[in-house]
Amino acid sequence: MEEVMKSMDKETNEPRIRARYKKSRFYIDNEFVDKDYLRFLRKDAAVYVALARHANATTQSCFPSYETLMREIGTKSRSKISRSLKVLEALRMITVRRSKGRRGNLYHLLDCSKWLPMNSLTARTIQTVLKQQQEQSSKRTSNSPNGETVNVLRKSAKEIPTADNKGFQKMKDLMRERNWGKSDKS
Repeated sequence: MEEVMKSMDKETNEPRIRARYKKSRFYIDNEFVDKDYLRFLRKDAAVYVALARHANATTQSCFPSYETLMREIGTKSRSKISRSLKVLEALRMITVRRSKGRRGNLYHLLDCSKWLPMNSLTARTIQTVLKQQQEQSSKRTSNSPNGETVNVLRKSAKEIPTADNKGFQKMKDLMRERNWGKSDKS
């Protein structure tokens, strides 16, 4: 009872409700809950809420860093943030304008009329697409877009001539033939 009394306005003796137009408030569309996005998205929903928190009230755009999003939703994984952003983008809930360099990405929260309908089929499709993207990226090596860097290095190491193979002898003969390694003082 004492807690209730602390929340009462002393002048009107009415409960003190939250301010209607408080500047530090953000909103989430009712469709986010009503059309099951909250239920299906779970972890990705936290990223959407964090973006909504930072969105400008007029333009619905924001540019929080990955570090900010990670801190606010309680994860240490950049890849989880990246995955969630891809899911939200695939559902047409947000658009992402990726920046180059050290500048943050620009995110726009889209009108709920543009969102893809959320159902179990949509959720499974997104999970399948993300799984395929993850498998493709894990097959790539860091130096080559087609993942053949390691194979090229192995092949080239076998082709290096050494003193105990025919390639070395051919190279030595070629150098003699062309007078490489000898200075021409004539």
